[in-house]
Formats: sequence, C-alpha cells, structure tokens
Amino acid sequence: MSGDAFPFQRHLLETQSTTRLYGRAWALGEAPVPAPPRGSGYTPPELQRPDPPSIVTQHVQAPRRFITLTRQGSHLIDLLRPVEQLRHLLEASGGADAEAVKAFFTLHKDAQACASALILACSKAAADQQVSEWASRAFFMYGSEPRMVFPTATADVQQQQQPGLQPTNLLGAGAFSSPTVANTSIGTPGLSTRGFQPPQASTPVPGQYAGAQGFQQVGTPAATPTHGLMGPEVQFSGKHNGLYLYFYRILGSVWDGRLVSEVAYQNRQGQPALCLNSSRNADELGWYVEQLRALRDFLDKNQQYTICTVTPDRSVLPRNLQQRVIGFMRPDVSLASTNHMDQVQQQLQTKYQVEAQALEKRSLLNLHALVARTCEALGLWKILCDHQFHILVSALPPNVQDQLRMQVFCDFVVNGKELSNKLILCLISRYLGDNATTDAVSDRLRDVCPSLYSHNDAVASKASEVLQISKSVQNKHEKEAMLQESLQRYKEISTQLNLPLICQQFEEVHFFGGVVDICLTAALKRDPQGLALHFYKNGEPPEDAQGMEAFRARVDCYRAITDMLHNLLSVCLQHPQAPSVPAAPGPPPAPDYNRLTPTQAEQQMEKTLQMALKSDDELFHTVLYDWLLDMQLTDKLLEIRSAYVESYLKRSVSHQADNLQLLDMLWKFYEKSQQYIAAARILTKLAERHGSDVNLKRRVEYLSRAAICAKSADLRSTAGNEGEFLHELEEKIEVARLQTQIVDALSAKEHMRSSTMLEVIGRLNAQLFDITQLYGEFAEPFQLPECKLAIVHCAGHVDSVLIEMLWREIIEEEMKKTVGRSTETVMTTLSNRLVALGRIYASSDRFFPLEFLVRLLEQRCCQLSADAALVVNTLLAAGVHLPALLGTYDKLYRAKDPWWQSSRKPLHLLTVITKLLALFVDAPNAVAHQERRKFIAMCLDVVTAYLVDLQTMSASADTDAGALVRSFRALHAQLDRML
Repeated sequence: MSGDAFPFQRHLLETQSTTRLYGRAWALGEAPVPAPPRGSGYTPPELQRPDPPSIVTQHVQAPRRFITLTRQGSHLIDLLRPVEQLRHLLEASGGADAEAVKAFFTLHKDAQACASALILACSKAAADQQVSEWASRAFFMYGSEPRMVFPTATADVQQQQQPGLQPTNLLGAGAFSSPTVANTSIGTPGLSTRGFQPPQASTPVPGQYAGAQGFQQVGTPAATPTHGLMGPEVQFSGKHNGLYLYFYRILGSVWDGRLVSEVAYQNRQGQPALCLNSSRNADELGWYVEQLRALRDFLDKNQQYTICTVTPDRSVLPRNLQQRVIGFMRPDVSLASTNHMDQVQQQLQTKYQVEAQALEKRSLLNLHALVARTCEALGLWKILCDHQFHILVSALPPNVQDQLRMQVFCDFVVNGKELSNKLILCLISRYLGDNATTDAVSDRLRDVCPSLYSHNDAVASKASEVLQISKSVQNKHEKEAMLQESLQRYKEISTQLNLPLICQQFEEVHFFGGVVDICLTAALKRDPQGLALHFYKNGEPPEDAQGMEAFRARVDCYRAITDMLHNLLSVCLQHPQAPSVPAAPGPPPAPDYNRLTPTQAEQQMEKTLQMALKSDDELFHTVLYDWLLDMQLTDKLLEIRSAYVESYLKRSVSHQADNLQLLDMLWKFYEKSQQYIAAARILTKLAERHGSDVNLKRRVEYLSRAAICAKSADLRSTAGNEGEFLHELEEKIEVARLQTQIVDALSAKEHMRSSTMLEVIGRLNAQLFDITQLYGEFAEPFQLPECKLAIVHCAGHVDSVLIEMLWREIIEEEMKKTVGRSTETVMTTLSNRLVALGRIYASSDRFFPLEFLVRLLEQRCCQLSADAALVVNTLLAAGVHLPALLGTYDKLYRAKDPWWQSSRKPLHLLTVITKLLALFVDAPNAVAHQERRKFIAMCLDVVTAYLVDLQTMSASADTDAGALVRSFRALHAQLDRML
C-alpha cells in the first residue's frame, strides 16, 4: 500500500497490491535507503520538513525496499514509484502504444507523468536504451497539446473559494511540489494564459529575464479584467510543464543557494582568517552537469518541438473580441444565447490554437537556452573547483569578492556574464603567472562553456601567453618575433578587446609600436563603416546616436595611444635620480633594466609618434593633434607634414574663434608651409581682433610679421591685389606705432595716473584705432603734442600754423618738466629731446620749420643766458645741414626782429653765427666736398656784410661789436685759406 501515486490530491488516496508469501512471515523490515549520489541536492528526511513525496526525489533516490523473512527464506519487496511503474508498463507492453501507458498518463496527470517519463528518456545507461526510446515516444504521444480555455465566472468563483485545489498548498511554499501556475498575456488586453511557469524562487519564468542574452519575452502580464471577469487563457501542454518541472527538480536545492561560503583557516602567522570557498565541491557539480547535459541532449534531439516556426496572424481577430468574450461569461446569459456562446467559444479557440502553440514553443526555446547556459555555468564552476577555487578567488579585487560573496546561483546563470569573464581571466592569469601553457585549459573551457569562453577568448589567452613568455627571452630577434606573433593574434580577434590591459602589457615590454597597431586595428573593427568620421565632419550632431556611439568607440581606442605617449613624455621630463639615503641597511637594490631613461623614452616617443602619423585615419590624427596641443607640444605639431593638419587647424579655429593659441598655430603652419599670403591674412586678423587677450605691443608684432610674410611671397604667383594688401599693411603698421606712442606718452604722465587713465590705456590695448580716432579721442584731449605732430606727419597734413604751434607746445612742455633746475640741465634736456625729434622730421621742411625753431630756441637761450653754441650744436646733431642752418641764421639776422633789441641782445645772432662758422673751419668735412667751395664763398660774402655792420656799430664804442669784428676778420682769413 502506497500513496506515492497520488501525492497532490486533496483526499488521501493510495494504491495497494497483494503478494503471496509461502509460510508465516517471521519478520518484516525496511532496508536502509542507499545514499543519493553526491551533489543530487536531496536532503535526508530527518533534516528536512516536510518529507517530499517519492515522485519528487525519484530521479535521484532509489526506491524503498522491504525485507520479509519466512521459512522459505527472505523476500525482497520494492515499493514501486511512478517511474518504476512506467518502466514496468513500457517493458510489459513492448512500447508506448498501449492503453496501460496511456492510462498511466491519465492517472498521474500530464505534467507529473511527463516529468517521470523524462527520467527514463534522459537515461544514458546502456541497459535503458530501449526504454529511453519508448519513454520519449510516450512523452510526445500523451503529453497533450497547448490549448485555449474559456473559464466561466462560476468556475472562477468556485476556484477562489477552494484554495485547497492548488497543488502547492499541500506541502507549503511549493518546496517539493509542482510550482504554481502563473498567467501570461498573449498580447490581447483582457486575455491571459494558464500554464506552468515556475516562480522566481525556483525556475525562471519564460520571458522574465528578457534582458538577458538568449532569452525571448513570451508575454506581458495581462490586464486585469473589469468586474472580476477573466478572458480566455492559454493552457500549456503537459510536455511543457513536465520539462520545466524536471529541470526544477534537478536544480531545486542549488538554484537559490549561494555560490560561495566563508571558511575559517589559520594563515602563515598562525592567526585565524576567512577565505571564500565553493559551496559545492567538484563531485557534486559534476552530478548536476551530468543530469543537465542529459536533459540538454534530449532537447537537442527533439528540436522540432522547441523551435518556434509558427507566426500567429492577428489580422483575423474580431474587433469586438473583448465584448464577445465577456458577454458569453456573464452568469445571467439567457438560455437562448447559450448555443451562440458555444459557437463563439469554439471559433475563438480554433483561431487562437496556432497562437497557443507558438507561445509554448517560444517558452520551450527559452528553457532550452536556460538549460544550455546552466550547463556552461556549472561546468565553469567545476573547472574552477578543480583548480583550487579558494586560491583563484583570493586573487580577485575586493569588490569582486564582495559581489561573489552575495551572488546566488540563479543570478550567476542569468546575469553572470561579467563575473564569469573575471573568473576565467583570473584562471588564465594563474596559468600565465606560473609560466604554464594555456592550451589545455583553453581547450577545456571552449568545450565546457563555449558561450562564456569563445574562440576569440582562446586566441586572446594564447596571445597573452606568448607575450608573457617574451618577457624572459633575451635574444632581441626572438623577442621581437614573439611580440609580433602576440600582436597578430590579438588583431585576429573581431570582438571587443580589453585594450587598456593589452596596451599595459605591451608597454611593459617596450612594444610601443604594437600599442599603436592594435589600437588602430580595434578602432577600425569597431567602426568599419566610418560613421565616426562622418559624425565628426558634420559637427557632431546630438541626434545622430549611431554616429556618436561609433565616435566614442573610436576615441576610446585612440585614448590608449595618447595615454602611452603621455607616459613616455612623463619619463622624458624626469630628472636623473640623485643619490639618496637608503631606507634600510644593506646592499643597494638591483637596478631596474626595464626602466627607460629619459633619453631612451624620448627616442621611443619620437619613433612611436612617427609611426602613428603614418596612419591614414583622419579621426585619429585629430585626437593626436588635440593631445599635442594639450601637452603644449606645438612645435611637434607644426613639424608634422600631413594633409590633415591644415583641415584640423581650420576646423578648430572655426569652432573656437576666440582661441588665440589655435590662431597662432594656423599662421605658423602657413608660414612653415610657405603659404605666406594666408599667414599674413591670419596675422592681420589677429592684430585687428578686439579683446584684452592681445596687447598693443603684440598687435604691432603681428602686423610686422604679416608684412614680412607678404614680402616673402613669390611675386610671380601673387595677384595684383596682393600688392595693395602689402601697402595697407604698411599703413596699418605706421598707425599702430602711433597708437603705441600714445600709450607710452599716457603711461609717462605720472600726474595723470588714475582709473580713467588706466581705462583709456586698456582701450588702446584692446583694439587698433584709425588715425582720426587717435588724434580726436586721445592725442588732443590729453594734450600730447608729440603724438599730434606724429599723427599730422603720418597723415601728410600740411598746416604750417598747426605745425609751428605743436613744436612750440613740445618745447614748452619739455621745459616745464625741468622747472626749478639749473639752466644747463634745462637746455640739455631740451636739446636731447629736439635731437630725437629732429632725426625724425628734419628731412621734411614742412614738418620741421627750421626758421621758426631757430628763432624760438635762440630766444629761450637768451632768456636763460645759455651757451650761444647750444642751439647750433643741437640742430646739427638733429640732422640739419650746415648751409641751411647758416642761411636761416642770416635770414633771421637781416629780418631785424625788434625782439632782440627789447631783450638787449641785438648781436646775439651774430655771436651764434661766429660759433657756427668756427665749427665749419674746425671741421670742414661737415659740408660735402662738392658743395664745400660754394659754401665757403657764401660764408665770405656774409662775413663781409657782417663786418660792415659791425664797423658801424664799433664807431658807437660798443665793446661787443669790436669783439665780433675781430672774430669775423679771423674767420675771414681762415676761409680765404680754405679756397
């Protein structure tokens, strides 16, 4: 008598069978139950409550056996469970085509019977080969089909009032029974599905992990029907439910369990510590893998039942489907419409049968992917356990260890791709750290978990192994060959590479060219269509999401190259290490031969940079130029001979018009490439730009440089308007110099220093003004006579009255500066200033009124009783020719200005003339040789006339006149001898 056949019934039901024993039974007892295979996940009844029915553990535990002792001997009686019953029926019937087998599926219901049939169908034992085929046939013959059911409102209310009908309520929380049935929408509002979908605590719901790779979403939760009414539901078949149930029973105890557990141990210092170890050993994991692989093989063998090939046609759905469905489910429907409702129900069920089949096949496809992924996850975990799991995990970063400590198996299967990659990388690194070959472990990983460790992963591991071996190779050629081999292996990989790690490894062996090559190759593979360059040239529009993604992918690759160049540049800038006090006694540490010296780093950087510049990737050139600018390596950028430099600079300037550094780079590039006119125009724009970032001095420099560039242009290839451009530049330079003169004059006015003055100077530095603005807004309001004279001279404006007035202001202003000082200091200061101005204007009679200046200066000398030769010496030093100066003095003398009489110095001009003639006599070379004879004759004539005048004055007993007569006679004699 046994209740194993009816574990989920509401009422107690048992089966019984009678066996004849010959003789009296002396003793009856149960044989010890053999321990289940390691890793089965089954917990003995004494440690687990409630006791699971045998139908739940029949895939792993042997049947109960009773021993009866009689006088004839001992009788062994096995308590047959559903799986043994099915085996017996199949063997007795000779196949699945028997009423007894069909009755078995009817008795145990579809899901439980199919789960029992799967135990036999997945058996790999040689003795079970025939039974396995029969069980598979019975599974598909009697597992029913998915269908659409139409529950009535009355049945729904009865079901709500009788929760005991739910199978999971028998044992509590569904721990060992069939998981609850969940509803899933088939896409139409108000429609739900009825079928087997295990809860999240056990097997993942189909479509629940839609975001995970390899899973498809079956449906979305159905909308809640109004007024408690339910729409038609899809009821999954027994085959579907049996597969999920069997999968759950295999992994029931491990699915929600932790991956690792903390184990206490003593470290080398004898102190207690904790380490992470696998919660399951290798043997247990091997059992899980064996069971799941058998289920996976069964699904692979019967793929025609798991691949969705049916696409439902929703165009045939009636528009008033919701109303019609709700209408026939109302409890107050009249009897006359019952037949009509039955017809509608039958019509809808026929139309949705195809969709129900498609939904089930989609769900089975998800299960197939889940089984395959679970096999790979368990297989990987077993490999890790075979390689001392606790040692591998100890090499992980602390944050990964914390993640692993909290991870449960279901999350590891569904969302553990990243964690799996880290564990595999840790395993491969362990091999590389021991200088061991990775071929064996790579082949095993490829065989056990191909989706977690692909062919590309194996190639990357081999490349890393070759790279690791090259570190210990001393022969230069062999090492180079191994590095190239490693590079070629990495370039074969078409998926995403861990570029930072690979580049770091290449840098450690000084394989800088490999970094450039692998990064450029990876950038091309990540953006084979060149979307990033198109995105860049179109101004990086934010709405182009695809282009932006490609652009970022390429820039990430290029960043590895610029980071490497930055590291080399840092080494180049380091100073040789000075000897320091050792931190501990003992011999000095061994030198690090892998460390580059600043000289070596500079050589490697130059070599790597030249290699990178050979690339035809325009976007990479842009990123590289940006890095050179950021590092202030403008000279390096200007030395580059590439067609991309000009376009880069022009685009950068167009996007950053106020960036002075970029504009400077652009004109320097044009100058180096001998595009002088283009350079001159950029320089002119720089000089004329508004803003305080460029002062006036630099603006003048820009204009001067522009003029030099314009003059350097090839005249044969220069258009006629370029000559006008050069003339305009020269005029702008003159005006800019005038503006500089005004700034200097304003800065020299100590008594006028104020916030207003600083503001004016700031205006003059912020832009270039024209000549009219300089005169009207600055020179005139601030009384700058020298500047006004310079402006008038530059403009060519001839106004003798204005010019004389400006010279008078200059002289008076200069004398005011020395008020209170000695006469000699005043006149010396004035003389120095006039000499400087005379050298500028003495060549032009219109802007250097000699007669006016001589008269004014001599009058000031008379007033101050200064040296009579001072004015003559000043004017000669300023560049006035001696004959012109003599003629001016003679003209002033003959004018008989009454001012001299009123100042009581009527002979002052004659005294000055004697000084002038004495200078000539002492230095006749002051007059050109070809003009000297003519000038001497002129001197003799004026001296004769002066003697006549002086003799008249001598008669009146003027002592000064007598002295002048003697001086003129001496000069006359010397001049005669010079003829």
